[in-house]
Amino acid sequence: MPGEAQQTPTGAAAPLTRAELEQLWRREHWMSWLQIAAMAGFLLAAVVSQRGAAAAALASPLLVGAVALLGVGAVLQVLTRCPRCLTPLRGKILRMLPDKCPRCGIDFPRKP
Repeated sequence: MPGEAQQTPTGAAAPLTRAELEQLWRREHWMSWLQIAAMAGFLLAAVVSQRGAAAAALASPLLVGAVALLGVGAVLQVLTRCPRCLTPLRGKILRMLPDKCPRCGIDFPRKP
C-alpha cells in the first residue's frame, strides 16, 4: 500500500516492485523529453528571430511554447513522490530521480 514501508522478513525495506519502478521510469522519461523539446524550442526561436522581421513574429510563440514545456516538466518533477513513503523526490538538474529516497532510503535503480 502506498505510504507504508514494506519490510522483508529480515527487517530491511523491500525493493520496489516492477510496477512502481515503471511509473518512476516513465516520469523520468517524460521529464527528459520535455527538457529536450524545450531546448529545441529555445534554439529554434533564436534562429527564427535572426531571419528577418516576417520570421521574427514566430519567435514569441516558440518561446512561449518552450517555457510551457519547461513548466510542465517542473510540475512533473515536483509531483513525483516515493512510492513507499510519499516523500517528494527532487532530482538534480536534467536528471529526474535521485539514486535513492532521502527519507526511507529505498533505491531507485536505472532502467536497464
